Amino acid sequence: MAEKVHADIHWDTEAQENAMRQAQQTASRDPEAAALLVTQLIAVQETEKEQGIENTRPPNDYNPLKLYAFMARETGWKPREIDEMHYLTFFGVVREINARVQEENNAYKGLK
Repeated sequence: MAEKVHADIHWDTEAQENAMRQAQQTASRDPEAAALLVTQLIAVQETEKEQGIENTRPPNDYNPLKLYAFMARETGWKPREIDEMHYLTFFGVVREINARVQEENNAYKGLK
């Protein structure tokens, strides 16, 4: 699957949200296509992160698509895995990752 992913593509925020939405809608019919779409989205986001374009902080306001994409990127979960997960487990992991990100931000600020 990796040879089908192109990290040199730039998607604006709307395109990234559309990609995640399409992956969610496609996951039950064609899990491989959904996984490829999410993998492409993650590759684009990682390239932008390397170029200093992306903010790695989780969204402060609840936006399901941004949260879904953030968790897929942070954990490596596939859309089907997130869809099948109990919501309490999902949001528990979100809370722990948010705490880790906050600690990392505080540590970074302390080093400045």
